Amino acid sequence: MIRRITLLVAPFLLHALLTGCASDYAKPYPLLSQSELDRIQEADSIDDYQLLSKPVPLSEFQTPTVPLQSDFEIPPLLVRAQSVSEVPVGLSRVRDSVLQNNLGILVDRYQAGVEYEQIGEELGAFDATFSVDFYYGQSVEGATSLVDPTGSIRTDSFSASPGLQVPLATGGELEIEMNVYNYQQVAQDVSTIAPSSSQEVSGQQAEFSFSFTQPLLQGAGSTVALAPIVLADYSSRQAAAGVTLQIINTLAEAEQAYWTTWVAFEQFQSAFEVYEDAKYQFETTKELYAAQQATIVDVRQAQASVLTQASWVIHHEELYVTASLGLQVLMNDPELALNGASLILPSEQPSFKPFVADSSRAIKYAMAHRMDLLQLELQVAADTLEIQVAKNTLLPDVAFGAELGAIGITDFGVGRAVEDMFNGQQAIPWSLRLSASMPIGNNTAISAYRAALLQRLGDIADTSQQRLTIRQDVLSALTSLESSARQLRVSHQAEIAYRNAWKGTQDLFLLGQQTAGDVADALEQYGESRLGTIAAAGDYQQAMVSLAMSTGTTLGMNNIEWSRPAVPDDSN
Repeated sequence: MIRRITLLVAPFLLHALLTGCASDYAKPYPLLSQSELDRIQEADSIDDYQLLSKPVPLSEFQTPTVPLQSDFEIPPLLVRAQSVSEVPVGLSRVRDSVLQNNLGILVDRYQAGVEYEQIGEELGAFDATFSVDFYYGQSVEGATSLVDPTGSIRTDSFSASPGLQVPLATGGELEIEMNVYNYQQVAQDVSTIAPSSSQEVSGQQAEFSFSFTQPLLQGAGSTVALAPIVLADYSSRQAAAGVTLQIINTLAEAEQAYWTTWVAFEQFQSAFEVYEDAKYQFETTKELYAAQQATIVDVRQAQASVLTQASWVIHHEELYVTASLGLQVLMNDPELALNGASLILPSEQPSFKPFVADSSRAIKYAMAHRMDLLQLELQVAADTLEIQVAKNTLLPDVAFGAELGAIGITDFGVGRAVEDMFNGQQAIPWSLRLSASMPIGNNTAISAYRAALLQRLGDIADTSQQRLTIRQDVLSALTSLESSARQLRVSHQAEIAYRNAWKGTQDLFLLGQQTAGDVADALEQYGESRLGTIAAAGDYQQAMVSLAMSTGTTLGMNNIEWSRPAVPDDSN
């Protein structure tokens, strides 16, 4: 009864043990806590974290809580928090920081390292393999007969079998193997009728074999055998080109972000200066009103102008902060922590570089330097090799094999058996083999070959399309650069004209020939013209960056070199 219970309980214990162990491995995301896993299907409210104050009606928000001392005074403008510091940053620091710290570039460098290691994996397929097998055991076999129904043969044996397999670049393989075998057999009779007796037999055997296999059609030749290595090399080069492309694009993106930040900061400063001009005009209008030389409407219009310019200051301050944060993300500079406590103050000033719009030369240069085009060309080269490999699979699988060996058999020890292998006492074992096979219809290989052809045609079309895109990029960049240069000149002249008009309107207002509304309109137009000039200067800088990027080059940095990241030490 106890035995039966044990047999019933044992399977349940085994099941519990196995499922218990499996549950530990089946638990997802072992590096995350249970609370982090639980919130996957939860959406919290921002009110739970007290990031926002208690809501108030909009009407209450619009009504000042503190009475103004005068109907004509405005609330003070909070330009920026005192706790925020502005750090002067030049373009050289932006470029260096991007190359050293940008996470997107780092990810691509790691991926390039992964692809490069794939070459080593494929090369490893041609590494020679040494193997050795040791065996020691005892076996007992029955040797019964009508005369001796209780006979047996016990065999004690020991063997050592070293071997070496060498893959060949032709698709074949060499194999060298040796086997040393020592055995002792004891035939024993344990009959209860006759006295027990035994007979011992021992011997040693040494074998050596050299074998060679080689495919003759399918899989034959170095082109097919080494194809995985070449394809891995193509893939590695594509990944490396991707890193260079990422560096060029990220540097261009960072420089454009730098000039976007410069434009935002300069426009913010310009808007603040125009706001100060509006305040001055407001004070002047109040004095004229007190002297009965202006109307209450003039005062209200001047006050509205101040508030309008104040709203523009707030708007451009927001643009400046947003642009600075975007540039900080691209730089990922440890000294410019992304915590809202510091903003980038662009210290570089725009420069006007005259250019020669030689479109044919620029296009030719771009065709030779664009990494995205090189990636596609490498893919077409890989496709060509894939076609050769697929075409080889259309052939019958015909293989040739040959084996030559030597054998020594003795009962005077292993050393003597090894000597006997080469003394000619034993016949030399050898064999030749020829095998062939071919799928009826061979549809799998035919479809794979056709797919390889179509894949290459598709990649060739992509390459041709990319060449057209490069032409478009270069021509568009040249057009944008030329247009932005003209726009910069026109915007600067317009700014001068609007400034003169504003100053003239101010003078006429003091003479009573213009209203405060006319002055406010002139000031607003002058402010917009200043913003336009700043934007045009930034557009020209960005157009130069775009031209460099369209040709596959960088602006302001030469001979950029990068390396694959070092493999971390996992000894810990």
